[in-house]
Amino acid sequence: MIQGGWDYVIAAYAIVWGGLGLYAISLALRLRKHP
Repeated sequence: MIQGGWDYVIAAYAIVWGGLGLYAISLALRLRKHP
């Protein structure tokens, strides 16, 4: 098992999910502005 690798995995997942979350929110706001 790689001991120090999980920090990078967790950080990568956090960045990916954070980006997807922000994209979804911005997309929802954009659609809400233009009914």
